[in-house]
Amino acid sequence: MKITRIVLPLLVLLSAVPTLAVPLSVSVVDDKGKPIAGADVQLESFGKTPRGFVLNQTGEQGTTSFDFEPIPNAIYGDFAGRIFVKKNGYAIGSGQLFFKKPNLRIELGPPAKISGKVLDPEGKPIQGATIAYLASQKAGGESDMLYDGPLLPKVTTRSTADGTWQLPDVPTDSQVYVSIKAPERVSVRTQILAGSSADTILQPGAQIKGRVLGLDGKPLAGIHVGAQGTTNGNSSSGSSAKTEADGTFTLDGLATGTYNISFYSEEEEPPFVIAASEAISATIGAPLQLPDAHAVAGIMIGGHVLDSVSKAPVPGASVGVYGGVHPASSATVASASTDEKGFWKMRTLPGQSKIYLMGIPREFKRDQNTRELVLAPTDNLNLDFDIERLPTLSGRLVDENGKGIKASVGINQGYERNYFASSDEKGDFTAYGPTVGDWKLTTEGEWELAGPARITIEPNKPLEIRLRHAQISSLELGIYDDYDAAVEGAKVLVNITTDDGSMTQRELISDKMGRAHMEGLRADQKVTVVSIKKPGYDTTPLPKLDHIGRLWSGNLTLLKRNGRAAGQVFGLNGEAAPNVLVSGGGVDARADDKGQFELAPLPRGINAVFAWQGTGFVLSQSDKTRLELKPQSLEPTDPAKAKTILEAILEQTRDNKNYGSFSLEFEIGTPDQLFRIFKQRPEKYAFDTLLSRFGSDESISTGRWLELIQSEKQPADRLYDTSQWLLLGRPLEANEESRAFFKSLQSDVAQVETKIKDDNNWQIVEGMAAAAAFSEIIDDSQAADSLLERVRLFAEKAYGRESSRTLANMGAIVAVTPRLLNNMAAFIDPAKGWQAYLLRSGAPKLARLNGLDAAKPFIERLKATPQPKGDGDEDIPSIEWLFYEATFESIKAAGKTNPSLALELAKALPVTTHYGNYDVRDRALCEAAFSQLPEVAQTLWRDSLPRLQPDKAMSFLVRIMKIDEPFAREFYETFARNMDALPISDPASFMRGATANPAAFAFYESRFNPARARFRLERAFAIAQSQPTGNSDVASYARAMAIFDANRAIGWTANAKGAIGDSTGNFETRRRIAQWLVLSEQARQSAEFSSNY
Repeated sequence: MKITRIVLPLLVLLSAVPTLAVPLSVSVVDDKGKPIAGADVQLESFGKTPRGFVLNQTGEQGTTSFDFEPIPNAIYGDFAGRIFVKKNGYAIGSGQLFFKKPNLRIELGPPAKISGKVLDPEGKPIQGATIAYLASQKAGGESDMLYDGPLLPKVTTRSTADGTWQLPDVPTDSQVYVSIKAPERVSVRTQILAGSSADTILQPGAQIKGRVLGLDGKPLAGIHVGAQGTTNGNSSSGSSAKTEADGTFTLDGLATGTYNISFYSEEEEPPFVIAASEAISATIGAPLQLPDAHAVAGIMIGGHVLDSVSKAPVPGASVGVYGGVHPASSATVASASTDEKGFWKMRTLPGQSKIYLMGIPREFKRDQNTRELVLAPTDNLNLDFDIERLPTLSGRLVDENGKGIKASVGINQGYERNYFASSDEKGDFTAYGPTVGDWKLTTEGEWELAGPARITIEPNKPLEIRLRHAQISSLELGIYDDYDAAVEGAKVLVNITTDDGSMTQRELISDKMGRAHMEGLRADQKVTVVSIKKPGYDTTPLPKLDHIGRLWSGNLTLLKRNGRAAGQVFGLNGEAAPNVLVSGGGVDARADDKGQFELAPLPRGINAVFAWQGTGFVLSQSDKTRLELKPQSLEPTDPAKAKTILEAILEQTRDNKNYGSFSLEFEIGTPDQLFRIFKQRPEKYAFDTLLSRFGSDESISTGRWLELIQSEKQPADRLYDTSQWLLLGRPLEANEESRAFFKSLQSDVAQVETKIKDDNNWQIVEGMAAAAAFSEIIDDSQAADSLLERVRLFAEKAYGRESSRTLANMGAIVAVTPRLLNNMAAFIDPAKGWQAYLLRSGAPKLARLNGLDAAKPFIERLKATPQPKGDGDEDIPSIEWLFYEATFESIKAAGKTNPSLALELAKALPVTTHYGNYDVRDRALCEAAFSQLPEVAQTLWRDSLPRLQPDKAMSFLVRIMKIDEPFAREFYETFARNMDALPISDPASFMRGATANPAAFAFYESRFNPARARFRLERAFAIAQSQPTGNSDVASYARAMAIFDANRAIGWTANAKGAIGDSTGNFETRRRIAQWLVLSEQARQSAEFSSNY
């Protein structure tokens, strides 16, 4: 059995298949090619070796060899293992071994050293911290990570009494990655430029202790224990340990959060399994003692992986299993590989399990059919997977003289179907995936196409692709500060684009002379600088590079930070406030016991310093020496200010074709004003604007909406507007008004159904489906079926073989009754599984209009629907994910009308999904709980909320607050404290680890503590602006800021670096700010934070 660690760097074990031993050899030389004897060479093997690691030493000739049994495995393929080499006085070296290339030469260059100091948050040194080398990376290169093995102690050091440390023998001119750990501290991974030094602050960490007992009840030694974060913002964090002789273990250095604790043995086929401890909350303070973990016999499961046509066995496939041993709420998964007979087996636990193919040989199509099963204690499961073999294309890559060459060519068809043909030394290749038809060829590196870029693949005909040597250019950059001094260690990100629009990115690192260099650019490639980063520096505008002959060149200037802000913080009572968190320019500091603070180094010209404590907040843009906290409130609605903002931005966008058609009235006018203006002069996008603003306003009658739609000039526009109105799910009665409207729709359908136009086919199909829905509403089922048939015919004419996929997206329009949704499903080819799309969007609409009982059969039917299949290797949502979405949206639409059924549907969801959105079941439970008795709701919320991502949990807390305010505030404090505990030594972790959406978190948090929320938002914006090119989330920060200070929010849109500087971005962001200012307080309270508010 193999335990695959997707995130945690734990030992990887593989189940082996008996094969012949393969000899692998490694030669180690210095930078002059001279053999190096006595070098330590570690192989981290993916073959049958003890523990997966072997440590050898080179002989007099500088060579060593390894003999082991390789494993056929679809995930690793030809990859045999990682090599790391250490010899005192030389730089650490690394490389990769492959079964087909069993001889590896590693060159050890001259060494450099790195050093640093380990401190606690108060600046005191930490003695005895462990600093371990992980990897090094030169400009544009790749790196292997040294996670474990007998070589690790040889590249590890400890901090001294003053917190200092140093590591010798690291590669020169490289970024060196190290891990830094200390007892009861959260471990850190960081990177340091070779030859330089860096300080690291370790935050206090949590501890989890426990004991493991064997089948006989006695302590079990040598068991690997891993803690892996779940999805509440720390999914990449964790810790690992091994049990001692008495079976005990300690997981140290955990950040505050929720973890799954899992166990595995080094034995190849242990006679036991150990249940994981799921959703364990770790907090700073006394160690958490877990109940004893007991080994049990479990149950054996297995099966075959077979070719779906020939039924031949498929060796080397990997089957993953989530369940009681490895819960799906974290990334760790148990897996087993198939043997030569295609057979796999695994010991696991009874209960809810998810079994899927996590890796298959490249000649087969990726399988997305995850099996959700409840395993019984007596099960001896035999589960087979049939997988489809991909089309095979063979051919040769040749030079201009017809001689076979070793190269690689991309074979592409749109954005979703991309394959590679890589040839051997004779030029022969076999590619899996390309089908008969027209394709586009692309190349990189030293070879370019000598023939046409577009080809036609014909049945059973080998393909010959002719290439020629490409003209090669280089890139030479100089990075200097504003005093013309060279800047070492700056990271430069460049985009490399070709004439066909394809793009790659490379990261370069400047050397001691401030130079960043890259070779291998082709004549058809263009280079632009995307960003430049160096701690303690800010960037000037990025220049356009010069391109003369075969050289791209340019100089980049960095401004060394020299700003400083110092002063004193005073609390709400007017007295000096100790230990207050102060921030500015992406730099944090904590005031001392007298309230005094210093921020340095700050970006030049920093004009905002802010602080928060309790319910007090202060923003200082002039006098930064005295910060007086004051209560923070939300900005009240102000239509006059909104009008001023919109007048200004509309004037700026008069010439913008996409946005100039919006008028001021459509943004802030009343329904009466807007409806009157619309009928006089309908404008592009205006109806969508009206729907987004007033679609949920029940005071606006159905008749007024229908009258508005009929005022559109074009029949296609009237049909499309009808479809968009129906998507709202508003109840519609069968009366004279609706019947008259339907007659006009019939006329519109007759005018458009014969006009196939690429630019509006989609709107026509949706509009015709809306007409069918209207017919169903007025109880004319015969007309509805006739119109539905015409929808099908039009879709087939407009989209051909893609018509089923097109019709599948009409669920939310036609699901006005179960009958009509059923009839539409009959038009969709079941073979490709597109009915699942129809049911996913149709079930929630049925729930809204007809109740949860009407939606339930369609939700259950969706789960049994075949997996949707595209024509290529595109990423299509799994049935599991569509089932989640349909259930959740149906509960959200109609849970209050049938609370018991809502809870039943939510509990029927598995805990997780294969797509990584692990909180969907919890969200569904919380949604269902809104309609339950208080004690039921509290039980569900207490169980589910800790597992939700913070921004999503906060959105629920806002709603829970209306039902049970004390309960909501209790949970808010838990989440807020976790956010507050983020290390201020690394402010960017606010955006990486705290939440998927900091602006959303702050928006929802403003309902509980506006001062705290304002501080978080200001801090997130400052951090983003401290980055060289800004941050794409700046627009969302500005929209959230509008609830605190509209003028400051507008200023953010004008000053944001590189994120929303164009007129379109400014227009969109400021328009939404203005919309906030005219929303009622009730509307603000109920609004979801999204780009559509």
